[in-house]
Amino acid sequence: MALSFFLGLQFGLILIVLGIEFYFCIFNRYIEKEIENIELLILVLITLLCMIFSQPFARFNIGLWAIFPLPVAYFSFRILEQRGINLEYKNRTERKLRKLQENAKRNPNFSQIWVEIGDIYFTQMKYDVALSYYYKARSIKEDAEIIHKIKIAEREDRLQKRKMWICSKCGRSNIESAQECIECGNIDKPLQSIKQDLLTQKKEIIRWIIKGFYISLILLFIIIVLSLLKTWLSDTAYTFFALCLSLFFMWLLWRTFWTRL
Repeated sequence: MALSFFLGLQFGLILIVLGIEFYFCIFNRYIEKEIENIELLILVLITLLCMIFSQPFARFNIGLWAIFPLPVAYFSFRILEQRGINLEYKNRTERKLRKLQENAKRNPNFSQIWVEIGDIYFTQMKYDVALSYYYKARSIKEDAEIIHKIKIAEREDRLQKRKMWICSKCGRSNIESAQECIECGNIDKPLQSIKQDLLTQKKEIIRWIIKGFYISLILLFIIIVLSLLKTWLSDTAYTFFALCLSLFFMWLLWRTFWTRL
């Protein structure tokens, strides 16, 4: 009895999760033209196989493991794609850097070359190296744009080396030793900041806890009803009824929590 109910509950959960995964990983990405046709076919095939091998009476039932292959396959495609993009960008940047360095040797008094080299290192977050090239450019030509780039690079270098921090609420810059923002009083320490946020959102947290409590009561009520109906229904009717109730319960969870995010 209980086993049939939980099998139906599990299958309903898997179907809902697969539906959500299919929408976000396949349908929506295909509409936005972010996946190729071959990727689409592979992901659809994986979804169908997961549905087949997750239904309760499948010979090779894989249970809740069925919700993992689709996102794993999707993110694997994205990782391989991003790796190819990064490799191409790295090679292109290295070629441009070599060309600029060769030009700098031939024209050492041309400040724009040193600025462009510094820009490359700035995008790579090597701010101290970028600063050395910006300083070189400033020594050749005192330009407002170069001075502006130096100020930004110095700021990012200090942030990277933890010599200052920026308030997440008001955006004010603060020295390293400051525990609170001098503008709004926001706390720099992560744990204390989290505690502060919990206190300010206390009512919202309590509301979600109450919702979870009510959902648990509904689940308990469904289990009790199924236990009472077991004596009146055949095994086939009971399994079908348990599946319908599990789908209803999953819909209720989605309606209560997912649509409120």
